[in-house]
Amino acid sequence: MLNKNLINLELNSTDNFKHLSVPELEYTISRKLHHDINAYTEGLVFQADYLYESTGIVGFSSLKKINASNSLIVAQGLTPKNIFAEGLTILNDSLYQFSLKKNIIHVYRIKDLEKINQIHYDKDAWGVTTVDEYHLLVSDGSSQLHWFDPNKQTIVKSAQVHYQKYLVQGLNELEMINGKILANIWPTPCIAVINSDRLEVEAWINLSQLNDLNRDENSYATTNGIAYDEVRHELIVTGKFWQSFYFLKFSQPDSFMNATNNKNREK
Repeated sequence: MLNKNLINLELNSTDNFKHLSVPELEYTISRKLHHDINAYTEGLVFQADYLYESTGIVGFSSLKKINASNSLIVAQGLTPKNIFAEGLTILNDSLYQFSLKKNIIHVYRIKDLEKINQIHYDKDAWGVTTVDEYHLLVSDGSSQLHWFDPNKQTIVKSAQVHYQKYLVQGLNELEMINGKILANIWPTPCIAVINSDRLEVEAWINLSQLNDLNRDENSYATTNGIAYDEVRHELIVTGKFWQSFYFLKFSQPDSFMNATNNKNREK
């Protein structure tokens, strides 16, 4: 349900996040992995020691299966050259790659990235993650999230992410982890941690230092791409034109899923 009583909040810089009365979650970098500096990252997922990456820009869109130990590309999907590929997620051993403005989702077999289906999606799509075995959660760059049933090819509900009385704009790449939604907030180098029941921002992660490092190589580098290794309890992040994937550890396993226990909580 859309709430017309909320006010738009443009979190267009790291400084805006610093004024929120929710904790900034500290992390350490456990390791980094080579990332294609020419990749315009739109979606990222992790499963069984492989990273799956969707990259955009018409004529250059791609789908890659990457060994998370050595960054070698072990398979590539045949992404149509006339699409601007967007978010990516895994559902029931298939990869769902969304596209911008085309209302098309390409479905690939996860084993070898062979295309097995093509389905329709009614709206513009930016980021996507998997909610359960029946539904995907899709962003469109606004404050809205859409619950999508790929079997019926229908949006079953839409709702807005907020912080107090404000709508949070710029929702981009998504990752659902243990009942929390992590979202890159365009165009900032920040990730919002969102309670999936209330759709309220309850913590944030500041990637500005990592983004600045990558901008030394490419001034257009922009934070985008979230995945999670639930075995090693590592959050994996990257960005458009970044030179690395970064594997992040938090103060406790899954501590960013429980913001009230973090040492940075609001005093």
